[in-house]
Amino acid sequence: MENYNNYFDREWGGRNIVNMWDDADYFDYDEIDEEVEEEFDVPSRVYRERVSPFESLTDYEFKRHFRFSKDNVVRLTEFMEIPRNRNNRGLPISPELSMCLFLSHLGGAHYNRVTGMCMDVSKNAAWAAVRRVRRCVLRKKDELIYLPAEEEMEATAERMKKDYGLDGFAMGLDGMLARFEEAPRRIPVGPGFPVKQSFWTRKMFYGINVLVVGNDKKITYALDPDWHGAAHDARIWAQSLFKPLIEQQRRFLVAGDSAFPISDVLIKPYTRAETDGNLRRVRFNSKLSGIRTVMTENLFAVVKRRFPWIKNMRPDYMAAREAIWCTFALNNVAQRWSEQLPDDGDGIEDDPVEDDLPPERPERQWRIVEDNVDRQTVRERGQLKREELCRTMVAVRRQHR
Repeated sequence: MENYNNYFDREWGGRNIVNMWDDADYFDYDEIDEEVEEEFDVPSRVYRERVSPFESLTDYEFKRHFRFSKDNVVRLTEFMEIPRNRNNRGLPISPELSMCLFLSHLGGAHYNRVTGMCMDVSKNAAWAAVRRVRRCVLRKKDELIYLPAEEEMEATAERMKKDYGLDGFAMGLDGMLARFEEAPRRIPVGPGFPVKQSFWTRKMFYGINVLVVGNDKKITYALDPDWHGAAHDARIWAQSLFKPLIEQQRRFLVAGDSAFPISDVLIKPYTRAETDGNLRRVRFNSKLSGIRTVMTENLFAVVKRRFPWIKNMRPDYMAAREAIWCTFALNNVAQRWSEQLPDDGDGIEDDPVEDDLPPERPERQWRIVEDNVDRQTVRERGQLKREELCRTMVAVRRQHR
């Protein structure tokens, strides 16, 4: 007992404090009860009143911020079938607000804490909404990105012949580098998967090499975002799932650059040695480059301008890969809905497609050709096809758009 009292005196000064008390230091228990009641008075639940961008922003501000008009955001939410957030705490996030958060994330290239701050949504709630909408868009991507029907390819080929004098070109093929802001994370580990250094591109930054097939209306027909930045375009094309489908037909052609192998369907320009002293081949290269530019390079410019996120992606590889699908799918929606790009003053003009959604995926009407020849034969036939195109090339005077 003596040891316990000594410990109490040494550690807490209990005996000294008790000895210093007198009659004037006794507690007033009635006063204490009143203070406790005031201190523990629990306020009633206050629900957060979120700022609705549909009401607080003008039509111009709304489109600059979310890249779609107000009516098309509501329409897009219904088409994507965005579910309501099942959160019993506070005010649940509506499907329209979830879509706005996702579009703000892609259109602003900023972090989720900034995305939610603009609409009085916490960072965790904003990130949950972005993931929820991303999953819904991924489920709809096959209804938005698909190979064209024969009628659509005929219309594209006629426009290209009218503008460039080359017959049969209905698609363009090229690779685009989607840039990471730093080294990517969450890369799958295992045999055959790339390492972090494989994403270091020839342009001295980390990125994903995205192979895209498109047309002059900025519509994406096929997409392959599963390759690291150091992968060559020809390698991605050789192992893509849509290459056998495109090369099974012989009527329409694909315009590519010098990185791809020539074939019956894929036409690339002449080399510098082949054009030495041949002005007709030089003009052919110029026209072919123009076709590829309006079908791929202009498409990349529109996508990057509409969704700047793709120019500086977050380092999460799996999330970035899924968001690339969503970016090109939403761009197809915007083009088919005639959604003009916001006026950012960069001089790029948009040429939307007069179409509507939900689009019905057309049945393939191509003339299928079974072909099991070796690669050298395919190359020789492609060179003969290119010579025929160069010989039958028509001189045209393009009007400046």
